[in-house]
Amino acid sequence: MVTKFEIIQGVTAHYYHVLPSELSRVTISPEREAIFQYLSRLGSDRFVDFITDVLVEVEKHNLVDRTDGPGDEKQDILTLDSAGQRHLTQCKHTINYGNNTSGDDLDHLMPACLRKNCRNALYVTNADLTVQAKRYVTDKEYSRGWCGPEDLLPSIDYWNGRRIWDRVSKSNTILNKWFSGMAQAHALRRFFTDVVITQMPMGDSCSLDAEAITKELKRTYKVIAIPESKSFDVVVDESLTLNLSDWFRGSAELGVPFILPADIYKHPNVPLRSIRVQALLSENAGAFDIASRRDRIARLIGTALPNLKKEAWWHVLVAPPQAFVFLQDMEKAVLITVDEPETYISVGNQATFRERTWAVSASEGFTRTYNPDDPDDEAWLHKATETTLRILVEQEINPLSMYELHLRQSQIVDELRTHTFRAVKNADATVIDTIRRISNTKWFVLQSSAGDLLWAYPPDAEKDTIEKFERVIKRRGIKVLSVQDKDRNAILKMIDTTPYDFGGMLVMGEHALTTPVALDRRTFWFSREHKLQTKISMNQMLEILKYKSTYEAKHGHDLLAGKTKQVFAYEELGRILFDPITFRGRRMVDVGFYNGKMSINLRIRDGLILSADELARAYIKDFKGVCSEVLRRLHPETK
Repeated sequence: MVTKFEIIQGVTAHYYHVLPSELSRVTISPEREAIFQYLSRLGSDRFVDFITDVLVEVEKHNLVDRTDGPGDEKQDILTLDSAGQRHLTQCKHTINYGNNTSGDDLDHLMPACLRKNCRNALYVTNADLTVQAKRYVTDKEYSRGWCGPEDLLPSIDYWNGRRIWDRVSKSNTILNKWFSGMAQAHALRRFFTDVVITQMPMGDSCSLDAEAITKELKRTYKVIAIPESKSFDVVVDESLTLNLSDWFRGSAELGVPFILPADIYKHPNVPLRSIRVQALLSENAGAFDIASRRDRIARLIGTALPNLKKEAWWHVLVAPPQAFVFLQDMEKAVLITVDEPETYISVGNQATFRERTWAVSASEGFTRTYNPDDPDDEAWLHKATETTLRILVEQEINPLSMYELHLRQSQIVDELRTHTFRAVKNADATVIDTIRRISNTKWFVLQSSAGDLLWAYPPDAEKDTIEKFERVIKRRGIKVLSVQDKDRNAILKMIDTTPYDFGGMLVMGEHALTTPVALDRRTFWFSREHKLQTKISMNQMLEILKYKSTYEAKHGHDLLAGKTKQVFAYEELGRILFDPITFRGRRMVDVGFYNGKMSINLRIRDGLILSADELARAYIKDFKGVCSEVLRRLHPETK
């Protein structure tokens, strides 16, 4: 049998470049930008016509008059609002839509209302108002000096470019009349998507086809079989009809990183069974949100899936909804993506739920916190107890990430050619843990398939650090062997960097998740800091260690490795108490001391598939108990 070496500890260089967030760089959507440019070129008179149409078609006003008086009154629109009250609108057009208007004309709007016996007034600009101008309206500064009855005071509001967009974007009539030459796909009534259903945690494809799913849906909805296309129409309601058929989709074409546990899915693109869903909306549906229809499709199919056993769940992936749009001027049909993909899960008899929220989001009593410079560090703060929660997910590595890890391991091998190696033959688990705990975190530790353990330190490693480390090792009765340069080179050739031998990786936060999320492989990490008034004594640390050992033994990890007693070096005590790198058992207690503070940590990985919110609320109670036990073992002055 060929001996192979695996790198089990090591630090590689990471480079970060902080970029501004998308929200800070994007101020306006492309659709809005195009419309704002168009409105700026309308001219004052046509802008008034446009606003008149918006008032009539969207706000359901009745036009009374367009004033052609002197000065700004030629820009006035007099209407009756939906309640039948007289309404005055004053328009202010500008070609510089990016500049804010001071709203000087707002002072003239109040007396104009009184002259024309209007109870409501509206100031409209295709740009925006300054902060002072908005405050003039929102704080009702226009009412200063008003001595009449409160119920007779006219009410003034404003529309800026954004508020205009919010209204016209939902009106097919306005879009057709004013923006028909801008390639707006406002008449879109049909889109399609593919739904991939997987039984987790094994990753088996759902055996139900379109016929079986529609057979179940027939209990609630009208279903019409279409033999010629081998598909089925499901009439959801008077505005939405879905056509279901059997199809397939490549795993790399789903719009999200999709990796299943089975080895076959470690290829970059694997064909998957899917249900092709074509959605048809009726003409009377009006403006509609495709994302809400996508969610409805997932929930609908979720109701047709059978209940699974307690430890299993359904995973439902809805690929990016797409539609064909015909560009008349180009006489060409183009397939476009009209919304984002989304993933859902169904646990037991519960309704289909958004997967990422179920997997890693806490809500009741928790607020989300994150470091904008380090998006990988997503956390939740429990304000009542000042506890921080991080939810880690162990997931399969994307094939491309595997190759990246292979390259990184190869770079480590090159770096190790200059390092000095030491070795221990036939190292058991206790020796391995000891070496990892007391070695410098920047050193590399390797383990062979034959059971030997090696560590390597760089040429610039401090001599005192090396000697201190080896003294501690020898006190433990561990025989340290030197490795000659020729043997080192032979060892480096035996380091296995094959991508497929890598295990899973831990990630935090929604943005880092691949799908399906392994709900049964989540770790809930609770941590809390306490200020210390005095330095912790050795006896106190030993008392905490006894508690830690007893607690972890109840949850699957024996610190003493089956022995009745164990000897630890003083230098490794701190690393034993605080070892957040290793996973051991179902629950792990780690207590660290630094800068006059004590950090208490509890990691839980019970393998439950309940929602993160439900588990977080249950586990926080367990963490409170752990904190109480740790603090009870310190002097009363500990806060």
